[in-house]
Amino acid sequence: LFDIIKRKSKESFAISNIIQQMFVEAGISPQCPDKNVFLTVIDGVHCSFKTILKCDEENPNKLFICAPLPIPVPKHIAGLIPHELNRLNENNQYKSEITIQENGDEYSIFAFTDCEFEKTPSTDEIKDLMIHTIDVMDNENFRSLVCAIMGYATYDELEKAMISNAQIKGNEANISMADGYCTLQDKSDGVTSPRYYGRLLMLAIHIIENRISQERAQQLLNEQTPLLMIMQEAY
Repeated sequence: LFDIIKRKSKESFAISNIIQQMFVEAGISPQCPDKNVFLTVIDGVHCSFKTILKCDEENPNKLFICAPLPIPVPKHIAGLIPHELNRLNENNQYKSEITIQENGDEYSIFAFTDCEFEKTPSTDEIKDLMIHTIDVMDNENFRSLVCAIMGYATYDELEKAMISNAQIKGNEANISMADGYCTLQDKSDGVTSPRYYGRLLMLAIHIIENRISQERAQQLLNEQTPLLMIMQEAY
């Protein structure tokens, strides 16, 4: 009974109409492959993001916004990326989140915002949600994500490596280079899996002891915390 009363108390409106009005006000013509789907491009600091706004046919009060990161993630490092995504999501001040999904022979990172409105939103509210979806992947977060994908400690190091590996012909540049993870693996030849995990655990504990506290490091070890959780704490 409560659910019925709650549903009746909600305002009835169509998000798709408000989205259309938002684009009209901005002088933008989005692609509309479906009456409930809108595609547009939002320019960020470092690149442009193809952004999708999808309305729910069954619930006109719901809106789903998503935007993929233009850089794919190779399969061999897909297991490392969640540490960076967890860090960014924990520090995120918006309603949006970043996640990673398998996409054929590689993985894709994308930001999304999933929301349901209790009352009719303004076009500015929709626009802010759309921009915030991009914000979680833009600017410094973009630099961090690219470093995590390419296996470099800093974006400056990555830029230098890209410049040194660029083959320039006229106005076009072709960059062919190994990621930092492959380079590190080549340098650690002969290290078996158990030794690798042991060293990784000790490195993570060392970081926690020096950046947080020795008490926190000891607590994690005493509780027999899984290695992945200790790695995330160190990350």
